[in-house]
Amino acid sequence: MNKADTEYRSDLDPPPAQRGSFLTLPLLLGVGWIIYEVTHQPAIAAMAMCLKFGWEDFRTARWLYRTDPDPGRGRACFWLYLASGLWQAAMIGVAMVLLTVVLEEIIEIQQRGNGDIQKLLAGAAFTIMFGFFFSTLATYVFLISCWRNRVRPWLNGAVHIARRKDEWPPLYGHRNKVLVPVISTVIITCFVLVPFFLLTLSFMMRGAAGGNLLRGLAALGSVACVFLLFPASVIVLQNLRSRRFFADHPADCWGEESLPPHRDDDDSETV
Repeated sequence: MNKADTEYRSDLDPPPAQRGSFLTLPLLLGVGWIIYEVTHQPAIAAMAMCLKFGWEDFRTARWLYRTDPDPGRGRACFWLYLASGLWQAAMIGVAMVLLTVVLEEIIEIQQRGNGDIQKLLAGAAFTIMFGFFFSTLATYVFLISCWRNRVRPWLNGAVHIARRKDEWPPLYGHRNKVLVPVISTVIITCFVLVPFFLLTLSFMMRGAAGGNLLRGLAALGSVACVFLLFPASVIVLQNLRSRRFFADHPADCWGEESLPPHRDDDDSETV
């Protein structure tokens, strides 16, 4: 099978995924409502609805880990799709917070239901922090794993089709979206994690000798993250792209060799 045949096959296969995505929103709302009715916890319902948007990536991550005949590549792609799922959950949390705030302003909820709105916001906010933080960690793990195992990563939602068909290699998709979690990781690291760590460290040591100096260094380090670390990270990212670290086609990541026919059925996922 050549790359042209793979791309043509990818054009034929998206309709099943589109039908599945058409049912996602009603299913999502239904799951959220059931959780809310059972637990009476809007925060838990909000978290479940956010995580549902990353569920397909979570399942694909597990499938790649179990199916890939190359263990190193399977681990790398597992962390990549896990990071992607967490990133999607966090982004839905952001959208939920913005939508809830807007609706609260429009409806002007002041009495009944206001407590539920605040709990809903708390659940979405927790999902945002959880999703972005662990997505960032997973992205670092997948980048290191790709570098150690000489894997050119490929990220595309069309790979879910291969998981549903239990088909290897998963040669689906036209555009590599791996830069989405990578760029998000660079931004979160430079603008949130490192400054937060420095400022927290200076606050914890405020009573020690030279506390004022530590606060000054923390502030200077935070500024350096924005004006030095971030541009340096962008340069490194551009260098990785120029060196073709990321796959241009799914075959660059997984190759085009099918699994042997005596594959153990216990390792396949039943959908």
